[in-house]
Amino acid sequence: MSWVPFPELSLRPRALGAFVASIALAGALAACTAVGGSGSGAESPPSGGLTALKETPVSSADEDPEDPTTWVISAGAIGGVRIGDDFATTLETLPGTWRSVDECTASWHGDAGFDVTFAAAASGIAEIEVSGEIGAPSQAPRTPEGLGLGSTRDEVRAVYPAAEETAAPTAGAIELHPDGMAAPGVTLSFTIGDSGRVVGIVLASDAEASEACAP
Repeated sequence: MSWVPFPELSLRPRALGAFVASIALAGALAACTAVGGSGSGAESPPSGGLTALKETPVSSADEDPEDPTTWVISAGAIGGVRIGDDFATTLETLPGTWRSVDECTASWHGDAGFDVTFAAAASGIAEIEVSGEIGAPSQAPRTPEGLGLGSTRDEVRAVYPAAEETAAPTAGAIELHPDGMAAPGVTLSFTIGDSGRVVGIVLASDAEASEACAP
């Protein structure tokens, strides 16, 4: 009787099956991660659950002197209105769509539902304000970074992370005050309404607006 060797069993099919199973499991986990999101990769929503608009930067080179919607909010000016300039001279250079509210204040109203106002003190224009509730910053004056009416609180914080936050006179609103972002003697502030979006931007000098506009 001849000896017959015991047949050798190969482990390769089992190993291959285990390998295929591991790939399938990894794919399933990846799909779950894509749907549910991971803790480290999930983005927290902006304040109030609002979606950031991510407006594009703007340049003063694109300003139209006749159209305040194109104006840029710079260090000491908003478009054609500059802090410290003479009130009457500035008003004379602006288009006829501007109106004189009184001897110290002038205003322009945009079709999108916002206003640009400037007021004078004895030393010249002391405050310039853009105000209103609109849906897109591109419809009104903006900072070079693209911030304007309708920008979210988080967008302002992203550009000015060290801005001081204070309560605004209007109930439910807050103000953000970037430090050192305006011309010497001029402050910049953003008012965030209860909607979580910017409803006012003010450039103001150290001089207080005066009813008489003169010493």
